[in-house]
Order: sequence, then C-alpha cells, then structure tokens
Amino acid sequence: MRDALTENGTSKADQDVILAEPRPDLIRTSPYKSALPSTPSVMATDYCTMSPEGWGLANFSTACSFHDGCYSRRSNVNRLDCDRQFLNSLIAECYRVYGANTLPTTTSCVNVAGIYYGTVRAVGSSRYVGNGLNN
Repeated sequence: MRDALTENGTSKADQDVILAEPRPDLIRTSPYKSALPSTPSVMATDYCTMSPEGWGLANFSTACSFHDGCYSRRSNVNRLDCDRQFLNSLIAECYRVYGANTLPTTTSCVNVAGIYYGTVRAVGSSRYVGNGLNN
C-alpha cells in the first residue's frame, strides 16, 4: 500500500523523517558508510544534480557526493536508506555551520535540506542503480 502524500509531495513516513530531531552524530557512525568508498572523490558523482551545492554557508556537495555513491552500482544500500542518510548529512551540515544558537537560520537551512530530500524521494528511483531495494 502506498503512503498518502503530504502537501509537499512526501509521504507521511518521509515527513516524519524530515521533522525528526537532527542527528549530526549519524554522519560519523552511519552503517551505510561501510558499504561505500571512504572518500567521495573515488566515486563517480555529479554532486547536487541541477541544484545549488549548498544554502547560505552550508556546503551540501559532500552529502550529495556520498548520496551519488550510495545510488551507484557499487552500493548495496537500499534507496530509502541512502535518502535518509542524505537528509541526515544535509541537516548535520546545517547544524555544523549555523549551530543551534541561530535557530531561524538553522531552521531555514533544515527546510532546504527537506526540499532536497523530497526531491530525491520523488525522482530518485530512475537514477538508483545500486544493488539494494529501489524503494
């Protein structure tokens, strides 16, 4: 059964991920990183395809590069897990740059991260060539 979509085109389950408390620590402890090369430079990537490489001071290019690798033929990670890790990486970058002390700016950055996440959820299935589930 397909989840009902919210106003911004994401499913209710995906919306819960977007609204979840950010977990910058997941970048360092992610089980998905073990399924990928250790550096983005060894992966074929086009970074943030047709999107800005960041927002304000936040640089999303590394998160986009790892996401590209997660979608690659060398990856065994399911697409949904790639996308959730991508969102966590974007949110972590927002908090790294802006911190919790500048909440209006951090919140805006996190909202932009949610747009990037919603976009990969909406159109990513045609680009995923990994060995995991294209879910």
